[in-house]
Amino acid sequence: MRIFVSHSSPDQPLVDAFNDLVRGVFVEAVTVASSSAPVDDGGIDAGADWLQWIIEQVGGSDLTLVVLTPLSRLKPWLLWEAGAVTGAWVARGKPSRIVPLLFGLGNDEVPSPLQSRQAKQGFAEAGVRDVLTTIQRAGALTRRPEAEAGKALKEYLKAVRRIRVPGMHDVFVSCPMASLKGDEYQAMRQTVKDLLGAMRKAGYRAYCAAEKLVDQNAFDPEGVAAEHDLEILRTSRNFVMIYPQKLVSSCLLEAGHALASGKPSMYFVRSDDDLPYMLRGAIERINIVRRTLYKDAADIVAHFKRYPQQVVPEPAGAP
Repeated sequence: MRIFVSHSSPDQPLVDAFNDLVRGVFVEAVTVASSSAPVDDGGIDAGADWLQWIIEQVGGSDLTLVVLTPLSRLKPWLLWEAGAVTGAWVARGKPSRIVPLLFGLGNDEVPSPLQSRQAKQGFAEAGVRDVLTTIQRAGALTRRPEAEAGKALKEYLKAVRRIRVPGMHDVFVSCPMASLKGDEYQAMRQTVKDLLGAMRKAGYRAYCAAEKLVDQNAFDPEGVAAEHDLEILRTSRNFVMIYPQKLVSSCLLEAGHALASGKPSMYFVRSDDDLPYMLRGAIERINIVRRTLYKDAADIVAHFKRYPQQVVPEPAGAP
C-alpha cells in the first residue's frame, strides 16, 4: 500500500504524525511518501530529479492525501499535484482516490479543484477514522487490535493538536470595544494587553482585534472588520470573551460563531445575568463552554496564570 501526501513544506509535522498513525493502526506495511520527509521515511533521494520523483510518486500511489491548512490551501503546487494525481488515475482507466485532509479549514473552504472530493477534518477523531477506513479498503489492509489502533489514534490527535499549524492561533480573545467610551475603552485595552502578554509568555499564540485599536477612530469599516476577524476566529483553537457588562456588542456574535464551530470557550463576566439567555444555557449544558466571574483585569490575568488549561484547554503548539 502506497500513500502519497501532497503538502506544503511547513506542514511536514502533520504528515509525520499521520505516518506514525498509519504504522500504528495497520498490520501490513504502508509507505507514506512526501517530498519533505527524510529519505528513510519516503522522502526524495539526494540529487534526484524532484519533478520526476513527484510524477513517479503520483503514478505509483494507491491513494493521495492533500493536506490543507489556512496558509497552504491556495498554494499552486498543491493544486498541481492534485491535478497530476487525477491525470495519473485517468491514464490507468480508474477513478482517482484523492482525500483532502483539513486542518483549521471548513469543508466549504477547500479550493475549487478539490471541492468535489469528500474532505475530512484532520483534528477530528471521526474524520480521521473515516480516512483510516478508506485506506483500509483501498489496500485491503488488516487493522491491529482495537486497543493498539485506538492508542495510535489518541497519540495522533494529541500530536497534531500540539503542532503549530501556519495561520492558526491558539486563542482568539474577544471583548466589547465600539460600545465602550472614554476611560472604559482604555481600561479594556489595558486588560487585553495584560492578558495577551500573559498568554504569549506562557507560549500561546493569541489574537485580539482590540490590541491594534489605539483609539475609537482606528476601527476598520464594518465589512472589513467582520471578514478579517471571523476568518481569524475560524482558524483559532480556542475562544475567550471578556464581557464586563450587559452591552450590545459584536463580541456576542463572535461567541455564537465560536460556539457553533465547537471551539472550547471561556467567558469572563462580572455577572451571569449580563449574558444573553442562550449563552447562560451553553455554560450549563455544553461541556466545552466555561465561565468565571471577575472584578478587574488583574483577576483575569491571575486566573489564566493559575488555571491556563481551564482558560485555554486546547494546547498551545510546540515552539
